Amino acid sequence: LMATPRESALAGDTMIGNRRVAPGVLPKLAFFSVLMIVLPLAGFFACSAALQASGFGSGRATVYSAGFAVLLVNAVMAGYVWVAWHEKFPEDGEQSQASGAQPSEEDAKTK
Repeated sequence: LMATPRESALAGDTMIGNRRVAPGVLPKLAFFSVLMIVLPLAGFFACSAALQASGFGSGRATVYSAGFAVLLVNAVMAGYVWVAWHEKFPEDGEQSQASGAQPSEEDAKTK
């Protein structure tokens, strides 16, 4: 049973429109979004500088650096999927307790 937007707001849940979002999802999304931008760019320029310093031509170093940046993008996406896959969601009973509501008899029996 889905809580009303007002009940969810009282429970401290994050709301996007009229949908409840699990706690911690938005900070993780923001973290991986920043990582998606910063890591490939930094990796590209670091790899390009290292390859050019070791004697690779400019064009060849750029191609290898671009490939390295693509690998980093895929690693960030795989990391986000892995974190999302292993994320623990609070049970409905735990959320009702967080909002101050009394647990139902069913919740008491399952615990």
